[in-house]
Amino acid sequence: MVLVRAQVSSSLLIIYDDASPPRAPPGVWMIDFAHVHAVDPTIGKVTHREPWQKGNREEGYLLGLDSLLTTFESLPAGIAREATRQATRRAAAEATQQQAQQ
Repeated sequence: MVLVRAQVSSSLLIIYDDASPPRAPPGVWMIDFAHVHAVDPTIGKVTHREPWQKGNREEGYLLGLDSLLTTFESLPAGIAREATRQATRRAAAEATQQQAQQ
């Protein structure tokens, strides 16, 4: 069914809980399908992975999702690195406070 529909102007709702520990896992939902419409069968099917060009009926929906996934997959190393830096700074600050109190 997805290959005969165009999904123009739909959205992704992304929820991330930054609490430690997280109260819920991150989630992504596809929402806002007001502009989903059938593609003229004489034009053919859409793949949703091709960039939009005038007249091709492609909107690049899956292309965009692939790009977003690639971006998200590159985050954990960076997030882990930043968390380590913050923990190191906190530990150094605590050690400095303890030395000052002695």
